[in-house]
Amino acid sequence: MVSKLKLVLALVAIFPASLMAQFNFTGGPLVTEGECKTLWASNDTAFMGFNKNLYRTFNGGKNWQLCANGIPSDCDPRTIELSNNTLLVGTIKNSRIYTSTDFGDNFTGGTGNMTSLLIPTASTSGPNFSMIGGTTSSPFRYDFSQSNWVDIGATGITHGMAYVGKDTIWECSGSVATGTTQYSTDNGMTWTVVAVEPNTDVGGGSIVTTKAQDFLKVGNRILIASNLVGFAVLYSDDNGATWSASDLGGTSFSDYGKRFLKISNNHILSTNSLGLWKSTDKGATWTMIQSLSGINTMSLWKGDHVLIGTINGVFEYDNNGEGNLVKKHGTASSASNIIDDGNGNILTATANGLYRLDVSLGAWTTVFDSIYGTGLNYLDAPSLTKINDTIFLCGNGIFMTGDNGQTFSTRSYSAFSGQKPTAIIEHLGNKVIGTRSKWPGGGTPKDPKIFYSNDDGKTYTEATFTNNIAWGFGAGSDNYVEAFHQTPTSLVADMHAGYAISTDGGKNWTFYEDHWVISIMATKGANIYHYKMSGWGLPDRELFVSSDDGQTWTTCSLTGLPNSSTSNYYGNYGIWNAGGELYTYNSTDAPLGLYKYDEQADSWTLEANTQGGIDGVLVNVTKINGTFYGNWPSNGVWSTAVVIGLEEENNEQMIHVYPNPSSGKFKVELPNLSHAKLSLFDLSGKVVFEKELDKNQTDIDLETQQKGIYILKISSKDFTISRKIILR
Repeated sequence: MVSKLKLVLALVAIFPASLMAQFNFTGGPLVTEGECKTLWASNDTAFMGFNKNLYRTFNGGKNWQLCANGIPSDCDPRTIELSNNTLLVGTIKNSRIYTSTDFGDNFTGGTGNMTSLLIPTASTSGPNFSMIGGTTSSPFRYDFSQSNWVDIGATGITHGMAYVGKDTIWECSGSVATGTTQYSTDNGMTWTVVAVEPNTDVGGGSIVTTKAQDFLKVGNRILIASNLVGFAVLYSDDNGATWSASDLGGTSFSDYGKRFLKISNNHILSTNSLGLWKSTDKGATWTMIQSLSGINTMSLWKGDHVLIGTINGVFEYDNNGEGNLVKKHGTASSASNIIDDGNGNILTATANGLYRLDVSLGAWTTVFDSIYGTGLNYLDAPSLTKINDTIFLCGNGIFMTGDNGQTFSTRSYSAFSGQKPTAIIEHLGNKVIGTRSKWPGGGTPKDPKIFYSNDDGKTYTEATFTNNIAWGFGAGSDNYVEAFHQTPTSLVADMHAGYAISTDGGKNWTFYEDHWVISIMATKGANIYHYKMSGWGLPDRELFVSSDDGQTWTTCSLTGLPNSSTSNYYGNYGIWNAGGELYTYNSTDAPLGLYKYDEQADSWTLEANTQGGIDGVLVNVTKINGTFYGNWPSNGVWSTAVVIGLEEENNEQMIHVYPNPSSGKFKVELPNLSHAKLSLFDLSGKVVFEKELDKNQTDIDLETQQKGIYILKISSKDFTISRKIILR
């Protein structure tokens, strides 16, 4: 079902869940494999550059939202800074710096007089200032009054910089091979070169000065981490007049990013190619506390948790990095259809693997990863079908498991004329498989094919079409079998560019051509239901029913759907048989949610507890053990169940803080909650306001606070939620 939406995804924006949503994010499946180059984190709020995109979270990483309003979705962030209520993100995309004054809701692009960063290599911030530099740029200081950049006078490309407190900044810039280190005690207005430049013997008697990547001040000591491989962490107690080498050396990871975290003057962290290290003597000696390769950057958040960005995902450890792996963070993935595994749990798949949700625990596990079998390198967002006791994954070949994923057998796509299998069903004793026309490797479109087997899948025979097959919307770009449905007398192939009907177990087919943009079909009893979008205009979403195997169609009423009586109504999306009933999703006009069809009355009613979800395209919906499961593109799987471990999100959807933004007077509504504590944090993590809440509705006056962005936390004995608020 995912593939039919590729055209739509290019044109439909996906928005966060509404406050009144009854669909709750299940926490997966997630994309956790990918490179994180930069992080900014404080309390439960964080930004990360992950898989070349910029994401943010306000709830401790339970959900990550893509930031793409004014910033490219593939911007490849390398630096993130926050100062003076302005977010500054240095990116490789167009060698640009993007700024946001509403904490990532909207971005403005422009490098000002920094004409070419190429790759942003280092950045830092302090009170009312930010600095940044790159591989083709010396360090620049941001002038907030002019919204522009000021050259600090350093020469060469930027190697590293860090604000170390009390208006003091250390930085290093120079050539590709060496660097000059200097410091400023007036927030970058004037600079002093260190008396003795740190250097090292790189072999053969050749001495070079270090390319200092990161700095840290611990008491009166300055520490330097270099991006020269083999260069030890150095420290100076006299502002660079003399230097000593720590015992953390010889294994430095040659890359840019944050290399130091200070928990206290007697507790600091650093990284190299082997992992995360701890020092309790101001950086003289070090002990490895986590073995972790490819560390790019790190940040402290949520009290004593350390967030670590690597070349292989984003890791969160508790107890200041010495504890357990709390979570490997990722972003919600696009999922296939959802099925019951037969044990009360659900299965779904992505382009990278097969995943199971343990409903009793509310936890996702990976059943099957992306690498499986020679020549079958990835699943490519398959559909899932359970036939008797065997689960079939249709994707980059056919994958079959009869033991819930303990073992798999495979059949290559070469068995289906080299075309990718997209759907499977058993009908009248035959297994029937549909394929995709334009795969692998693109090329000239070919007709999709359907195959059938009457010997339980040992051999397959290509089915016959009695007429020609069309190639779909856009004059022949592609066509494929998206799903199979069956009535007592026929088998229906729902296709991208039409549909086909077989009445002899899938051996012979008649194709019915149409060039709609989106087609979704469902069956109930002898009836076939067909939802189609014939164009992008407002009145082009239609719903039909046939009771004679697709020979004739009549229009279904939209009565009961919000605003369906208006001439430009376009709120409904799709048609699904979920738990034996027919549903459409109202995606635009409030109230959003699933609407159930009454065939006798020819009308729709809102299904209880399905309000909300995400404003936009719903890929698939099913009902398992009384619970609805739905998936939205790039937003994972959502459920109407109260999933264990996600009660906080359910409470969050009940709590309202408004108006937001505000001049300072807010109302906080806490339905059915008798007592909670409100705390207001500025973006440095400092608590600036607290109040006990003991009513369902409380007025909060914050007019005495400085204008800007804050994180508001509401906590009780049962939950803690966070909201971003803006004072203006």
